[in-house]
Amino acid sequence: MATSFSTILIIEDDQFQRRMLHRSLETLTDAKILLAEDGEQGLALATASEPELILCDLKMPNMDGVTFAQKLIELKFDPKLVFVSSTGVDILDSVVTMAKNQGIRDCVKLIKPISRKDIAQLLDGFNNHQTVLKSTDNLDYQFSRQDLQQALLSDEIQAFYQPHVDALTGKIIGAEALCRWIHPVHGTLSPAVFLPQIKEWGLNYLLCSSMLKQGIKTLANWHATGLNLSLSVNVAPSDMMQADFADRVLGLLDEHNIEGHWLTLEITETEVASNLNMLIAHTARLRIQDVHISIDDFGVGYSSLAHLLANPFNELKIDRYFIDRLLTSKRHHSCVAFIIQLSKTLKLRVVAEGVETKEQAIELKTLGCDVFQGFLFSKPLQKTEFEALARSMAQ
Repeated sequence: MATSFSTILIIEDDQFQRRMLHRSLETLTDAKILLAEDGEQGLALATASEPELILCDLKMPNMDGVTFAQKLIELKFDPKLVFVSSTGVDILDSVVTMAKNQGIRDCVKLIKPISRKDIAQLLDGFNNHQTVLKSTDNLDYQFSRQDLQQALLSDEIQAFYQPHVDALTGKIIGAEALCRWIHPVHGTLSPAVFLPQIKEWGLNYLLCSSMLKQGIKTLANWHATGLNLSLSVNVAPSDMMQADFADRVLGLLDEHNIEGHWLTLEITETEVASNLNMLIAHTARLRIQDVHISIDDFGVGYSSLAHLLANPFNELKIDRYFIDRLLTSKRHHSCVAFIIQLSKTLKLRVVAEGVETKEQAIELKTLGCDVFQGFLFSKPLQKTEFEALARSMAQ
């Protein structure tokens, strides 16, 4: 098996496990394989050789796997990291989450005992992931405030549309507007490339306003051409702190003669609302005009039950963090089941994002989820591509 790794490091205190991992990797890759008996030896080898892939036990003398990962993070070293252990799955999941949250982007777990097949699947997964990644998503672009502002004002940053699919009928019933930058030099750039800089330069509300303007205009065009679909647009709490926010939304709906119930505003929970009373006032005014309000990223951001109860939400969106682990973790499955049951009790529509397999969709439907969104159905599409897909699925 050809792999993209030139150097692989195994950190394992058990001699038998270390030998087994070594032998399996030797038959699967031409990479240079380094061996360490604990985290201290592993850190020295990692610093000297910078391996692209590290397999690390959790429970070791001198320096355990958690401390080793923290040292890598402090050194700003970002290999592909695999935690190998027979400890509880809940502990392994927590450590993987910790590592990812602190900057190790590719981090997974392997549960002992491990077979050669497990190693082969691991390498195959990393190779496929490497192939799928677009180079533009990983380049460290630096844009000036003027670059970003001009891109927003000229609609270079465009709304792409990812379908919302009814869980019962399998029909497209709407879409979420997601921003992409059609850059004149670099091509299509994902939000990961430019959103952090938009926030840094204080252009969040300009982006929100652009997505609302483009999205509602597109929504009107859909209705005029026989596509009776709904639209969801992301807004941050800081957007809703703007004094003119509700008036801006209602003005756009009135301008395009769109009834409020066709629009859903997804309040992203990645920041704390600075003025909860103003947030409630805006959401209440919008709900009075039948605009739907969704709580996005539920369970992973700053969302709380108190926030859920204080605001007039009528939709809840389950973050993909839970969907990714729905079928592999009893704990995450229980959380999803609880969130859906809570939503039903509160009479909220439930949307699951990040649905990528038929098995996930089947289980979510069984649990009572109302709407699916994810790559199982479609990636985010430009307006014309989305419209063609929606029309084909309506037939």
